[in-house]
Amino acid sequence: MASYRSEYHSSILDPNTVVIVVEDTLNPNEGSKAYPALSKAYHEGIEPSLTSDQQQVIGQDLRKVIVGVASLTFQDGSNRRGQFQPEIGAPEYHPIGDANNRGRDTSAEGGRRYAQATSGPKQRILRGHMKVATIAVHPAYWQKSHASKIMDWIVALADTDNQPLVVSAAKMGVRVFQKYNFRMVENVVVPGYDRHPSDINLWMGRREVAGRAAL
Repeated sequence: MASYRSEYHSSILDPNTVVIVVEDTLNPNEGSKAYPALSKAYHEGIEPSLTSDQQQVIGQDLRKVIVGVASLTFQDGSNRRGQFQPEIGAPEYHPIGDANNRGRDTSAEGGRRYAQATSGPKQRILRGHMKVATIAVHPAYWQKSHASKIMDWIVALADTDNQPLVVSAAKMGVRVFQKYNFRMVENVVVPGYDRHPSDINLWMGRREVAGRAAL
């Protein structure tokens, strides 16, 4: 979680990236809907389903919380560069966890295999284009069209700028992108290894500007 938080903070300050969030009314039991890796971010206490950060602001307005987040990188030479930078400077940032221990659950072998399998396709398919870099919604808020709200904004921007969109998606995200007329360009297979015996499939797709046929 600390690693993701650090990465999104960097993305917010990157002039070639825009970070989009979606809010919802807080579900006080959201921790019960989290998958095992995410559930570790929740701590027991007076409010067992709230994170430590949320507990610090109890008494303030917790009716609305961020439940989904995405990052979009602009194509080479985009006039959007710098447009979405914070107007009041860098947002306040409080690192959590041990900065030297981030990524402790990653595998060097897995990272090597991922880089080896994806470097070529990334160059051919993704490089230089407007790209949906990340998108995620907390499981407690699924089935509420939050991913669609984010994607509506992204595709509207891409069509306004007359730009195709590209993405590298895991299996669970493919349906969202297909809904927005992304078409698979290549299925990239990352070979399994001892810690993850099964192969990992990455769906690399592309969406043309609305009304334009695929080249």
